[in-house]
This record gives sequence, structure tokens and C-alpha cells, in this order.
Amino acid sequence: MTKILVYGTLRPGCGAYKGFGLDTKSNHVATVRIEGSMYHLGGFPGVKLDGRPEGFVCDLLELTDPDVLARLDTYEGYRPETPFNSLYLRKEIKVPDHGAAYIYEYNDQVGDRALVESGDWKTA
Repeated sequence: MTKILVYGTLRPGCGAYKGFGLDTKSNHVATVRIEGSMYHLGGFPGVKLDGRPEGFVCDLLELTDPDVLARLDTYEGYRPETPFNSLYLRKEIKVPDHGAAYIYEYNDQVGDRALVESGDWKTA
């Protein structure tokens, strides 16, 4: 099964989680902290996998319906045929103690966007 890391509006308890059926089409595996930086982009976050050790909080989900991934790609503005035009890039990373999982990384410069110091969108 496909695993995906969600860190913003797709996390359990946030607006898009039920909207995408993640409450019924995925299993929650763990809450983890990934090295990198989270930025406030308005009503949603973006992350950069830049190795920042403080990192950011994600929920690791195992998708039980393979069609959900394509819907998430659309939601995140990921265009596999033209990734340079994507808002986010879907990347596969290794999650300590859990193997490989996909994550969406913001595909633009963060400029003067505010860093989410806690790394937790739910408390931002």
C-alpha cells in the first residue's frame, strides 16, 4: 500500500482530511517529525526538505484506496507531466522506522514567508 505524509490541511482533524475521505480511505500509521522547514503560505503550509533538524510534524497515512493519490496530486497542484509548473512536487522520502512514503514539497521560493517555528500546522 502507498504511504503518504500529510502536514497541513490533510492532517486528521483538519478540513481536507474528511473531504478527501482520508478518514475512511487510509490508516493512520504514526505522527512523525521530518527534517526540514515549514512555511505559512496563507491558509495552508508549504514545506522545504532542507534538512533543518527541528523539522516539522506530519501524519503518516497508508492509503487503502489507490485512487486517492491522483486526487491528492490535483489538490496539491502536482503535475507529473510538467513538474516545473507544479505548485508542489510529490517526492518519495525515507521515514525513520516506517520505510518510504510520499510527501508534497513546495515548488517555489519561500521569500519572506513566515517560518512555522513549532513545525506543527495545527498549532500555527
